[in-house]
Amino acid sequence: MPTVQQARHWLDRWDRQQEFYLADREERFAVIADVVEAACGAEPLVVDLGVGPGSLAVRLLDRLPGARVVGIDAMGCVWSITTCACRAGATRCASTARPTHSSARPHCTG
Repeated sequence: MPTVQQARHWLDRWDRQQEFYLADREERFAVIADVVEAACGAEPLVVDLGVGPGSLAVRLLDRLPGARVVGIDAMGCVWSITTCACRAGATRCASTARPTHSSARPHCTG
């Protein structure tokens, strides 16, 4: 399993790559956090379906110190990155990879 520093490095690389394809990506995350806070208060329980490497989960935990995030994704390869990237909020973040059928299981190497 990667260290928190390694996971944050990979998450930062992923985020930089995604910014090329998604205009105003950071602003979109900020709006999501604004809506979550306005609708649910400062201590929401958020279920992030398709959490991927944890881009949204990390931002919510950073923005809302009282938040708890449960990340769910079928892509087991990114599970350790998500878990470690969220480690600063370890008691507030849980992540799981649960493919629903055998063909959904990723073929990971290394």
